[in-house]
Order: sequence, then C-alpha cells, then structure tokens
Amino acid sequence: MFKRKYLVAFIDEKFESSPLATMISKNLAEFWYIEIGEQVGRDNVKTFNKHQEAVNYADANGYEHLLCVNYGTDLEHNYSFLQVLDDFIQDDDVLIGHILDRKQHYYHLHEQCFYLNIVKAKKISNLVLGEPGPDLKMIAPSRSVESHHDGYTPLWLEKGSQEHEYKDVRFGYNIINSVLEAGYKIRSFGPEVRVGKYYFILNHLILLISLLNGVKNIFLINFMFIILSI
Repeated sequence: MFKRKYLVAFIDEKFESSPLATMISKNLAEFWYIEIGEQVGRDNVKTFNKHQEAVNYADANGYEHLLCVNYGTDLEHNYSFLQVLDDFIQDDDVLIGHILDRKQHYYHLHEQCFYLNIVKAKKISNLVLGEPGPDLKMIAPSRSVESHHDGYTPLWLEKGSQEHEYKDVRFGYNIINSVLEAGYKIRSFGPEVRVGKYYFILNHLILLISLLNGVKNIFLINFMFIILSI
C-alpha cells in the first residue's frame, strides 16, 4: 500500500484558555488516530506533547519516515491523505511541510503538519527542529518566485549564498537551515496534498466559540423576553 513505513505522530496542543477548543481538536485527532492506525498499524501511531519529542522517539526507535500532525488537523481526501502524501514524496526529500516566509524572522515550518526523513536528517543535522525566539545569523535561502497564496508560501526553498541577520526566528528554523545547507531542496506540500487537509487554527477556533457563545446568550435573552412577554 505505502512505499514507506511511517511513524505518525499526533501533537497534542493544549489551550488552557479554552477547554472546549481543546476538546474539539482532541476529538478530531482521536478519530484520525484510529483511522490512520488502521492504515499503518496501531503501534506506528503515537501522541506527543511536542514535535521535538516525536522526532526524538522516531530516531530512538528506528523509524525513517516521520509525519507530525497537530491536533486540530482534519485529514480528509476520502480517507486517503497518507496515500496521496506517500505518492507525493520523492526519494531525495528530507523535509516537506507548509513553509512560510516570515521575512526578518526567517522561514517558518508550520506546526500543523510536516514530513521528515529521520535517517537523512540525522546525517546532516542534530535533529533539533528549532524552537522560536532567538536572533541568529544564517544564510538567506533562495525561494520560488511563485507562492501557493498571498506571497509568503513559497513552493520550494534552496540553499542561498548571502548571510542575513534574523530576529526572533520561527519554529523549525534549525532543521530548515540544516537541510538547505546540506544542499537539499525543501518542497512545500503540493496542491494534491493541500486540498485533502484542513487545519483549525485553535486561536481562531477559540474566537469562533466565543462568538457562538455570544449568539447563544443573545438568543437566550430574547427567548426569555418572549416568554416573559406572553
């Protein structure tokens, strides 16, 4: 079925400010945990609190191919997302994901979903993804002129030549830089992969829940007014 054996890691992001948003994203993840488990084997699906924990586990347990999926991600595509991704991956890919051009903050490997070849990455890096925050000097990558949308979502990155000072770098900066400096090209998910996946940004979900609660409260107030008026 698949060309590769995967560890599929679901990353449990908790938002204490909205237990309901956390519950909704967890319920969605639990559905796909079971569905993906039927495809790759239950032992090859795990839950972690951090992406780096998933990388470390994959390395320690001999996995070559890691797919990280944040809670809140809906893997549609007629239940064939992983098959579509498996067909999309090329043998020389090390890292694939949603790559965002953050300008002075370097490039951002979006946390929602990404693929990493652990074996190849270990040969060229320390397998540290890179948490956001520090100011660093790095080679500015070369990127595609085209974007998937809005100018900040390049189709690919390649090794550049000019050093640049970046401020408050974003998640994934270290693995992006390591892969590029080793001479590999980083591709973003293609349209055939992107069309079958949806991500509920939990901060937006929290806002939506707040708005719905407001609508509910308005409805209840009006309902009570009608009852009292009868």
